[in-house]
Amino acid sequence: MTAKELLQKAIVELEKNNVEFPHLDAEILLSHACGKTREFLFTYPQFFIPPKQQKYFEQFIKKRIKGYSVAVIIGYKYFYNLKFKVDKNVLVPRPETEIMVEDILKQKFDILIDVGTGSGCIILSIFKNLNKKIKKTTKFYALDISSKALKIAKSNAKAQKVQKIIFKQSDLLQYFLKNKKYLKDKNIVIAANLPYLTKRQIKQSFSIQKEPLLALQAGPDGLKYYKRLFKQLKKLKNTFNSCLVYCEIDAGQITTFKTALKQNYPQIKPGVIKDLSKKDRFIVFAI
Repeated sequence: MTAKELLQKAIVELEKNNVEFPHLDAEILLSHACGKTREFLFTYPQFFIPPKQQKYFEQFIKKRIKGYSVAVIIGYKYFYNLKFKVDKNVLVPRPETEIMVEDILKQKFDILIDVGTGSGCIILSIFKNLNKKIKKTTKFYALDISSKALKIAKSNAKAQKVQKIIFKQSDLLQYFLKNKKYLKDKNIVIAANLPYLTKRQIKQSFSIQKEPLLALQAGPDGLKYYKRLFKQLKKLKNTFNSCLVYCEIDAGQITTFKTALKQNYPQIKPGVIKDLSKKDRFIVFAI
């Protein structure tokens, strides 16, 4: 079959199964299956796809219909102009999260801590875009409770030729509760893209059905892990000099998040940063 024929057939199947971007997904998956660029497929729609590559493509489409993301199927995702390996054990990087990276790059800090690092996309993107002088004087920590996620993050660091990041298996900030000395009198920035969805939200979203629940689900209000993070930070408060915390959440959680934050830190007035769709997506607060 030709590229055009395969795409037409796949698009019909994807549309029938309510996949959100059938044309784009089919094009990316066929490009990956046959080792040609999307531009090549547009230019040569009559290009014959060999049987072996056709079979790969058909398998990819079946996986997409089952709910696997395009990124997991092809094994990588671009984030902040960098290529990151992803699989079923990590959350696929979202374009919205690049806004967090942008803002953190404007800050001054001695230590950067990426809590729930997953693929490592946040901390690696920040590291790669800092100047050499700052890199030399700054400590970088990537924490995750999942050993499988850390394995992926480490492989991404290796691929990006980054050796300075310290990877630790840790339940949120538990590693630093046991090693407070590393934060003594330091100026810290924490990037926290923790799970923030409820069971209902996950069930209603086709695009994340096959992503790891550990990286998505966070109790009845979606704030289970952030509430624990607040309590851990209280135990560390007298250790560091300053701490700026970035939290990515769902737009509908702003009020409940602020309430939970106020219960732990009555004096704090958090800031809100909007995402690409102009929805409230990040809360930033200083301790």
